[in-house]
Amino acid sequence: MSNAGFTVTVGWQSDSIEKLISLHARHYIDQHKFGRSFESAVENDLKNAMARSSQEPHKCNIISAIAHCETVGAVVIDGNEPGREALGARFRWLFVAPSHERLGVAPAIIKAGMEFVKLNEFNTAYLTTYQGKNAARSLFLSLGFEQSKLVEPQTIGASVDEEVWVWSRQF
Repeated sequence: MSNAGFTVTVGWQSDSIEKLISLHARHYIDQHKFGRSFESAVENDLKNAMARSSQEPHKCNIISAIAHCETVGAVVIDGNEPGREALGARFRWLFVAPSHERLGVAPAIIKAGMEFVKLNEFNTAYLTTYQGKNAARSLFLSLGFEQSKLVEPQTIGASVDEEVWVWSRQF
């Protein structure tokens, strides 16, 4: 799928994992003071997800936005995360490079993620985000997600309030 200045792809790309870890670490360390343990947790969880993806790409995969041969945004759709399989497909680690914010990257990769979810016959999907992201809220609502709950503050450096958003297939 091609958009203005970037292409959306499903599946591993040569720099997608490293770029996603780097973007997450830079943002959350700078903005929320999360620290090394957060970066290590993201790296470990993401590598585990990619190992699952190589075994079952229809249940777990990465969707990336590529511009000029570089990953500028990505999200992982994880439908077989250990202990959470019954919850459906989880959208994890959504991120867009600062150079490509507000250019339609996030909507494009989330929409591609929803196509992946529907194509692979998941009945539910969910994601978590931090409270106060109004543009993300509008996008999630437009795609049929509903806010499920507010999660108790998480502390990985600074305390942040998380929102859980859920999509269910309409039968």
